Amino acid sequence: MPVSLRVLIVEDNPDDAELLALHLVKEDFQPDWRRVETESDYLTALETPLDLILSDWSLPRFSGLRALQLLRERQLDIPFIIISGSIGEEAAIDALRQGADDYVLKDRPARLGSAIRRALEDRRLRQERKQAEAALRESEARFRRLAENAQDLIYRYEFVPRRGFTYVSPAATLITGYTPEEHYADPDLGRKLVYPEDRPLLEQYFQGGGVFREPLVLRWLRKDGRIIWTEQRNVPIYDAAGNLIAIEGVARDITERKQQEVELQRLLAEAEQSRRILLSVVEDQRRTEEALAAERTLLRTLVDHLPDAVYVKDVATRKLLANPADVRNIGVASEAEVLGKTDFDLFPHELAEAYYADDRYVLQAGQPILNREERIMRPDRVLGWQLTSKVPLRDGAGNIVGLIGIGHDITARKQAEEALRTLNEELEARIAQRTAELARASERLELATRAAGIGIWDWDIREDRLVWDETTLHLLGVSAGALTGNYATFLGRLHPDDVDRVNRAIQNALRGATGYSDELRMLKADGTSSYLQTVASITYEQGQAVRMIGVVWDITARKQAELELRMFNELMVGREARIIELKEEVNRLSIELGRPAPYPPVWETSDVTLEDLTAAAK
Repeated sequence: MPVSLRVLIVEDNPDDAELLALHLVKEDFQPDWRRVETESDYLTALETPLDLILSDWSLPRFSGLRALQLLRERQLDIPFIIISGSIGEEAAIDALRQGADDYVLKDRPARLGSAIRRALEDRRLRQERKQAEAALRESEARFRRLAENAQDLIYRYEFVPRRGFTYVSPAATLITGYTPEEHYADPDLGRKLVYPEDRPLLEQYFQGGGVFREPLVLRWLRKDGRIIWTEQRNVPIYDAAGNLIAIEGVARDITERKQQEVELQRLLAEAEQSRRILLSVVEDQRRTEEALAAERTLLRTLVDHLPDAVYVKDVATRKLLANPADVRNIGVASEAEVLGKTDFDLFPHELAEAYYADDRYVLQAGQPILNREERIMRPDRVLGWQLTSKVPLRDGAGNIVGLIGIGHDITARKQAEEALRTLNEELEARIAQRTAELARASERLELATRAAGIGIWDWDIREDRLVWDETTLHLLGVSAGALTGNYATFLGRLHPDDVDRVNRAIQNALRGATGYSDELRMLKADGTSSYLQTVASITYEQGQAVRMIGVVWDITARKQAELELRMFNELMVGREARIIELKEEVNRLSIELGRPAPYPPVWETSDVTLEDLTAAAK
């Protein structure tokens, strides 16, 4: 297929120009040609795209040499071939020296085709070389921009012809304290930077086989005397004979990573120590539980069957949340059956009326109802008793958007009190003094329960900011502003025996649990402690726990009531010795909580002797 060419012919003889065009066609070219014979026409033609210039050497008003000079002045890369019948060899050589691609004698046109193809090929090679050079310059500029702005130290160290650094990136100053210029000035600075104890590692690295396959981790001594950890990756540069002539590498400051590794090892060691301590505690507990199996079973059964009901309602008193205990109290199989419903949909009308009145008070007045005894319909559809607390639920702007309710089933306590009142006269005579003491203890428990409040706390995990409301501060026995609101302060208020257990439980919950519930022993400002129940929900963002919001209330009275309930059961079946043991346990718990023992030692009572205790024990 003919090759298209845009050709400019500098020729004063139109016939010679026509003849050149015919030769081009004969050589399988398809010329689009134009003839000029003056300098002005030539300059005008140069402004158009051209593939080839064929120029006569001598013209009446112009010359091939002048045409060549004008072309080079404009730095145009257009093949220029001289076509002349009179140029001498010396002039031809001078023309070639000044930039002409070739010359062809008019009486020997056979060389024209090969000369044109060679000139076009030379231009193509020149253009490709220029493009390659431009790409190389751009690549070098891009590399330099990257190196100049990289946080890692990039360097080149040459061994021949002269040993020393030939390139050091600006990051050297940030990492080592030494400027690139100081590296260039001192060929041994790279070794001097290495911490003395690590220099043997550097020497082994360069002397060993396969030296450059693995990264080199060393300590460096900065200019300011500070020690840092670095990781180097080096690439060897060899000459044609296989001799190492230079290395190029990247050094990165990994001090922070090393510190994290050390901290991780420390934490692992602490975890191992904690694991051993935990195993020891578990073993001790196992031995203790074997001796107290029956007692533990009784306590476990009591705890499992006396849960508190927790629920949330909106401003229309519709259920938004109900825990399993509340679901069981309502007498349905699942939470889904109560959500979106009001108490009128779930309870007898007279009970629902009382519940609704309390709900409206909390929602309208914005005030809590705490520890109110009210009747409930138990799962067996028999009326029972419940100790209920309700507090308003507010949004971030302080607007009331619903309420939170907590109910503690006290039916068993009520039944136990009724059973005590019906004990036979013989038992009443023997335990009159004890009954009075129990009545006073019951009165104190009821007063404490009635005065108990429900506190709300909010922990911003990312900022480690913990906010307690006034009720929570009251439960802790401190005034507003007396505590610094953070997680460490919370741990510091825990009973020392509970710190590790509670901390582990919270950290485990933050690994994906949606909620957290626990019983805690908290130290008050006066040095005493109390039992608190807390329930919280956990908020996540992108898989990370960012917030915990919870409620807390005092269950110290409940703990004492549980022990007293067991005492009542023992009394009802005539287990005198068990009553004494339970009273001693109540005394121990009171002392642990920093309160006076409610009962005197059994040997100080007027109607029980050591012989009575011995007989009862038998």
